[in-house]
Amino acid sequence: SNYEWKKTQTGNILRWEIAGIELPPNITPPEGEGYVTFSVTPKANLASGTVFRNRAEIVFDLNKPIITNTVVNTLDFTPPTTTMQSLPATHSGDSLVVRWLSSDGPSGSGIESVALFASKDGGPFVHVGTTFANSIKIKVTNGMYKFYGLATDNVGNVESVKPAIVQTVVSGVVKVGDITASPYTFELQQNYPNPFSETTTISFNLPLQSLVSLRVFDALGREKAILRSEQLPARKYTQQWNAEGLSSGMYYYQLRVGDYVQTKKLLLLR
Repeated sequence: SNYEWKKTQTGNILRWEIAGIELPPNITPPEGEGYVTFSVTPKANLASGTVFRNRAEIVFDLNKPIITNTVVNTLDFTPPTTTMQSLPATHSGDSLVVRWLSSDGPSGSGIESVALFASKDGGPFVHVGTTFANSIKIKVTNGMYKFYGLATDNVGNVESVKPAIVQTVVSGVVKVGDITASPYTFELQQNYPNPFSETTTISFNLPLQSLVSLRVFDALGREKAILRSEQLPARKYTQQWNAEGLSSGMYYYQLRVGDYVQTKKLLLLR
């Protein structure tokens, strides 16, 4: 712009003087509006909970100052905490509500979301959902379930210590339709055919709705393909992989679901 800017600082007061502004009447916003933005780097070693307050005084020509509202920002270096709410020893329905209480403390930024992790029949814990509320309703089948949640606050601090785990035993659920046919144990099967010349099929089973990663790596550990990276319901899956453009050799495919990681070899022969 052609405006004349002058900036000065006196202690913790910043002052901008801008000459030559001609603002049209604010008939159709943002017509006639303007703003100034700035950022402040806090001093080193400030404690979590330190509060910053800012307000502005705006003066047009010789008019009286316009005083803005005070903006408050609080430093938050401390992760939140979660306390799981107890579950009944047994449960007979095909859905279950898991509850918890999460806190970011009196000087924290507040809870942004909570990720719930579940284990079935002693298997690895897998991510089954994320919510802004204090509970999640999930589908269950017969077996023992364990749960814990990890909270994230509004500035990105993630809970670092797992809360005490809660558990329940589900029984009396009648399996019908796809549930009857679905295998409820983790398993990554050997690809078929193996060796293969162009396309092969990889199968895997999920016992719970989970966030799944299925990737292919070369012998040096370099990632060559992402076959799956998404939330999937519990059932059996088959995934084809076309190795077009890759040279003959040994490759590895890896299934990662929460704590569960399994890797197998596959051989590409041109």
